[in-house]
Amino acid sequence: MASIERTAYPRFSRVFTSRELHGDYTPTAEEILFARLQVRANAGLLSLLVLLKCFQRVQYFPPLSSVPKPVGDHVRSCLHLAPDLPLGCDQPKTLYRYHAAIREHLNVTGFRGKQARHTAVRAAYRAAEVMDQQTDLINATIDELVHQKYELPAFSTIDRIVESVHAVEHRRVFGRVLKLLSSEQAKELGNLLQSETDQKFTAFHSLKDLPKRSTVSHLETLLNHLEWLDAIGDVDLPLTGIPPAKVRAFAQEARVLDASDFKRFTPPKRYTLLLCLIQQMRVRTRDDIAEMFLKRVSTIEKRAKQELAEIQLAQRSRAEKLAMALDDVLDFVDSDISDFEAGQQLRAFLNRNGAVAKLRKDCAAVKEWDNNNYLPLLWNLLNKPGARLRSPPRRTEINRFGSLLDQFRQRGHLPRATDSVVDVLKEVHSQFPGCAEQRFHRVPSLGARRRAGAVADHPLSDS
Repeated sequence: MASIERTAYPRFSRVFTSRELHGDYTPTAEEILFARLQVRANAGLLSLLVLLKCFQRVQYFPPLSSVPKPVGDHVRSCLHLAPDLPLGCDQPKTLYRYHAAIREHLNVTGFRGKQARHTAVRAAYRAAEVMDQQTDLINATIDELVHQKYELPAFSTIDRIVESVHAVEHRRVFGRVLKLLSSEQAKELGNLLQSETDQKFTAFHSLKDLPKRSTVSHLETLLNHLEWLDAIGDVDLPLTGIPPAKVRAFAQEARVLDASDFKRFTPPKRYTLLLCLIQQMRVRTRDDIAEMFLKRVSTIEKRAKQELAEIQLAQRSRAEKLAMALDDVLDFVDSDISDFEAGQQLRAFLNRNGAVAKLRKDCAAVKEWDNNNYLPLLWNLLNKPGARLRSPPRRTEINRFGSLLDQFRQRGHLPRATDSVVDVLKEVHSQFPGCAEQRFHRVPSLGARRRAGAVADHPLSDS
């Protein structure tokens, strides 16, 4: 039985505010006139008006003994009746007469007869075709009864109707799945629940594997897991026509069960739950692969930016040396000698110990890393042994990852925020067309660049 607290079945508030009492339980002049035409005694007037206001609030007649005391006191004060006037009705016939008068006054039909039950069953069945949670079906049934101006029955009555409809809809879905399922697929699904002699767990246990940390080894495990899930066969055809909400509900139910629990089910239910679980685990595994890959690429991208910052910091010394060389050149230009003599002395000065070649090399290094382009550094990071995915990443492999992310995004598994990562991978090869791998392999390591910078001398020195 569903919990009434989780449904929209109307109930009295636990704590009443003055605003709620005045807004929901204050009788109008028209309602007081209606009640005085039905009863003569003050006790009957109080009981009739309390039942009327309670029905307007909860859409059913509660026992007068269960009416909250603040409601009775508020109606009593509105009618200017004695505070000690009891709230109750001793005669059942009188109480039924009050109910009938209120239904006629509010133009509401009592929940009795086949028509009322058929209305509830139809509402529950229409909801069961697209939803699976029993509380959702109860809420849909309540909404329809209120819309059709029916008095709400007891919660247990609605719960029994919904439970019966729920079981009928499940049998219909299970039977349709069984008709679309081939004998080979049924045999393959049955093997998932069987354990081999040398294995401790069944293959069904592997279906519920959860993702782990975003390391390369775990990413490889997820890729292998997805290949195994895809090798099971087509699960979408037997599930054709089942709403996604019901598929997710069936998968959630299957995820909390063990292989031994499935053996107690009928074959239609067993196969349906397994198919839904496989489909949802395929979706979840693809989501996990995409998320894990994005985390890896984001980490590599962050490391490339950090490495570029370190390279640019190391380039300061070279820039300072180039500025010193320029200052020496300006001394020759600013001297009083003739242009011809200044040119000869400057050429002789720069040709000492291959200073021109050193200056050109330093200028090329400064220009190479001065544009904040960290893309050439990605290849070294991707090609590290700890970051390899099955094989050293090449341009075709990165493009394949980009295509995989595009497919995930088209299926709605990825947000648009991943565009920056995909654009980085694509821009790597757009800037180095045709020879990306060769260009990347010529980038020296950070350690080599630091050692070279540490022993570099002044371009104009004799060493």
